[in-house]
Amino acid sequence: MQRLSAWQRIKYRIMRFFVTVFVSAAALSTMRAEDPEAIVRRSVSKDLVNWNLRKDYTYTAKSEERELDKNGKAKKTDAETVEVSILYGEPCFRVIEKNGKLLSAADARKEEEKLAKFTEKRKNDTEQQRAQRLADYQKKRAKQREFLKEVPAAYNLGLIGEEQLGGRDTYVIDAQPRPGYRPKSDMSKYFPKIRAKIWIDKTDYQWVKVEAETIDTISFGLVLFRLYKGARIEFDQTRINGEIWLPKHIHIEAAGRMGLVLKGGYEQDTVFDNYRKFQSDSHIVSAEEAK
Repeated sequence: MQRLSAWQRIKYRIMRFFVTVFVSAAALSTMRAEDPEAIVRRSVSKDLVNWNLRKDYTYTAKSEERELDKNGKAKKTDAETVEVSILYGEPCFRVIEKNGKLLSAADARKEEEKLAKFTEKRKNDTEQQRAQRLADYQKKRAKQREFLKEVPAAYNLGLIGEEQLGGRDTYVIDAQPRPGYRPKSDMSKYFPKIRAKIWIDKTDYQWVKVEAETIDTISFGLVLFRLYKGARIEFDQTRINGEIWLPKHIHIEAAGRMGLVLKGGYEQDTVFDNYRKFQSDSHIVSAEEAK
């Protein structure tokens, strides 16, 4: 199982935060003319349906990261393809390619060893241990999403038009920070520093595209990381198997500082592909077990 560096965790958190916030903002805003309680109920049900179905999908994510010089030109480029699956109810990350090439025998062996260590730890769980672990995971995730209830109070949300994207009719929603809003949680404190534009599918009421931008410097977590004003993220989703909307592409443009190290300009493109449905209780067995 792949462990992420501090910088990678920061980048992942930034992506997850932007996407989670503005997907939820979109779900809450598309039917504002109707009863507010119906809006919330529908948005929550959509989110839960997607989450419950997502555990049945594995996929690959190919990322290309570019460090930029002061003129905006790439001075360093790295690419990595990761295979993501759900094993024993938890996400598992395995690197399968770097800079367009398959891993060397040594690196591939390391990835297999990480995966073997992960499965060895989980395969001997009792039913009670497994149920408790998954319950704890779901509880933690639910707690992390509590701040989303503040979205309607944090933003002025307006329907500014309709467009077609990928053959789908969409509503176009503008989300601007609401003056005077007072955050009630650690995560919602970032709301006043981010604005967005959101495209919502008119049939499924799922988001198709999000463009978000920071309008002030944002500091994250215990690791002193600063994301400067003007950072942008574009996030696209696609409909899979006629039952679920899943990420298709993420583009990030940002500049920031971690600790005393100036990270400078940074771009990242991540393409999600090869979505495959599998049973949520699937797990990897050793060669001996297979025999």
